[in-house]
Amino acid sequence: MHPIIATLLLAAAIAPGLTVGSPSLINETCTATSNYGYCLGVLSADPAGASATDKRGLAIAAANITMRNVTSTVRVLTELVEELKLCIKYYQDMDDLVASAIDDLRVGRPAVTSFYKLHRASDEPGNCDIMLFEGSAHKNPVSSENMYNEAISKLTSDIVYQLVIVLVRVLLVIIHLLLLKVSVGFDAPRLGGVVSITGFLASDWSPLCRVSSPSRWMRYF
Repeated sequence: MHPIIATLLLAAAIAPGLTVGSPSLINETCTATSNYGYCLGVLSADPAGASATDKRGLAIAAANITMRNVTSTVRVLTELVEELKLCIKYYQDMDDLVASAIDDLRVGRPAVTSFYKLHRASDEPGNCDIMLFEGSAHKNPVSSENMYNEAISKLTSDIVYQLVIVLVRVLLVIIHLLLLKVSVGFDAPRLGGVVSITGFLASDWSPLCRVSSPSRWMRYF
């Protein structure tokens, strides 16, 4: 082999291992990467990277940083999987409640039973949100799904609530008429007061009929 060629090959082989100052070494190395700013920041902030004397040392430092990040990510994912299992349980409960409410509506059971189940079901997405927010992983990959499921379940319960109000008003009208019949011919001021109350509750001015969404007060039950 020609001596000049042999010298060039030897120089190329030992060049990566040449000892240079760390700042210039990091700068030179990062210039040849796809993200200079990120490379410079990561290696300069890492003690092993900042003290590296050659590119092999920088490669080892970068690999160790990668390993630490991988370990951290595995931990987060492990915690997140366990927390998502609890969310699955919340949604399984929600599924049971909604399915039961649908069955109640289809067979004509009193609307109040399906309303109560649907209202309870609307709490489950929020329970999932809270659990993920307070969990160890501090990640919520289903926030948009929780928001939509809560909104649609509350909408459904609000519609069913209108059926409940119709039933309540019918019952109040019946009670009102019965009380009117009983009170005829009797001097009963107290009974008259009850008659007035039932008449008011059965009217269009009733607070029961003016509540468009029961979500505010139902959370106390």
